Amino acid sequence: MNVDPNAQSARDQGDELQLRFQTLVQSPLRAGLVRFLSARPSESFDVPALMQAFGRMRLDIQNCVGELVTFGLAGKDGEDNAARFRFRPP
Repeated sequence: MNVDPNAQSARDQGDELQLRFQTLVQSPLRAGLVRFLSARPSESFDVPALMQAFGRMRLDIQNCVGELVTFGLAGKDGEDNAARFRFRPP
C-alpha cells in the first residue's frame, strides 16, 4: 500500500488549523468578536466601538482582536493611531 506523504501532510495541517481555531474561540470574548465581525463583513470597527459593544476594557479588546488578526480572521484598516478592524474571511 502506497501512502502519499503530501496527502498526510495536508491532513495534518488541516487538523492543526482546526485545533488552533478551537483554541482561539475557547475564549468567550474572542468567540463573540468572531461572531460580531463576521456578521458585519462590510463594516470596520475601532477599539472604543468594540469596547462599548462588548462592555469590556480596552486591554481585553486589544489583546483579543490582536489574536484574531494574528490568526487571520480579522484585518486592520487605517492608521496606527486610528486602527479599525474588520472580518477577513479565511
